[in-house]
Amino acid sequence: MEEGQIDADWLREVTEQLPASETLSLLFGRVVGEPLEIDDERCVWVPDWNRCLSPEEVDQACKRVDDLVAPEFSRKAEAEKTGPVETDFDKLDRAFIALRKKGVIAIHNAGWDKSEALHNCLEEYRSHSTPDTIFGICYYTSQDVDNAIDGNGMYLGYCSTRPEKEETDSVRAGALICEEINKAGLSVDWGGDAKTRIKLKIKWQL
Repeated sequence: MEEGQIDADWLREVTEQLPASETLSLLFGRVVGEPLEIDDERCVWVPDWNRCLSPEEVDQACKRVDDLVAPEFSRKAEAEKTGPVETDFDKLDRAFIALRKKGVIAIHNAGWDKSEALHNCLEEYRSHSTPDTIFGICYYTSQDVDNAIDGNGMYLGYCSTRPEKEETDSVRAGALICEEINKAGLSVDWGGDAKTRIKLKIKWQL
């Protein structure tokens, strides 16, 4: 697909499976041809170009995105009126809420890759009001979401927050994660040891 072109099937897929804010960001990046970041001053930054977009470029790209997205979001809104009452994401969110009550920091879409996700989870752990009650973390990345959108399931990362109990806490966290996800109505595949990730069977739809 060439820069600035949007395939109709691809657009329909992402609008069905991503929230509006993520869809707009993804489309904006596709229109200008590069991934985007938003800095603390709300400047639109194109990392691979090593520069900020000019206001004129931002306005132009926004207009193109709006023209492309509006019809699809209207169609999605109509489809959601007859959609499932509870999606698989709702079930996963319910499991994450339960995990946070039981000593596992669980974060949705915690980062682009494993490194960023671990950093963000550990930052939340360090700022937690009662860190002594936390023994594990659970997360998935934007790359994992891509796999889910493609219909390949989604892997969940997890580990201990205490290096001195890394092995035992990781297994404990993994077992609790699987238990809560099963309670929520989803299925997982896990090897039962700290070295294997948890594969979640999920239809990605928010």
